[in-house]
Amino acid sequence: MRRILAAVLPAVLVLAACKPSEPAPRVEGPSTHVRFQVEGMHCGGCAEAIVAELKETPGVRGAQCSFETKVAEVELLPTTDPERAAAAIRKLGYTVSPAPDAATPSPADSK
Repeated sequence: MRRILAAVLPAVLVLAACKPSEPAPRVEGPSTHVRFQVEGMHCGGCAEAIVAELKETPGVRGAQCSFETKVAEVELLPTTDPERAAAAIRKLGYTVSPAPDAATPSPADSK
C-alpha cells in the first residue's frame, strides 16, 4: 500500500496545483461561411471525425458535416483562410473541393 501511495502521491500533488485551462475568448463580428464537397466518407462516423478535426482547427468557429450529402459547412473567423479548413479535412484522408453552390466564401453575421 505504501508503494502505491508513494508512486501516486507526487502525481496527485502536481495535478492539484494545475489550473484548468480557460476557454479561448470568443471573437464577435462577421463570420465567413464556406462549404466543401468531401469525397471518401463511408459512414456517419467519418462525418463526425471531420467535424471534430475542424473544431480543433485554429480559426474555425463551427462546423457541420453530412455523410448523406457529402458536404461540410464551416464557419470561419473573418481572417481565416478557407484553405486551412480544407487542409484539416485532407489531413484525415478525404478529397476536398468547393461545394457546387459555394464558389466563393461569403461573410455572414455571427449568431
